[in-house]
This record gives sequence, structure tokens and C-alpha cells, in this order.
Amino acid sequence: MTGWTRMLDRQKHTLAAWANQRGQTTWPAAIMPG
Repeated sequence: MTGWTRMLDRQKHTLAAWANQRGQTTWPAAIMPG
């Protein structure tokens, strides 16, 4: 389960960085809270 959680966490950070580049910081938080 740890590997799965780590993958999700990495995806969350990637999504946040991707959206942050485009100035859209609200939708990743809505998809993945935390």
C-alpha cells in the first residue's frame, strides 16, 4: 500500500506543478485534496 500511496502523492505534486505553470491552482486541489 505504501508504493501506491507514494505514486498517488507523486501524481498529486505533478498535477499541482502542471496547473501552477498555467495559473490554475484550484482544480488539482479539488481533484486531490490535501
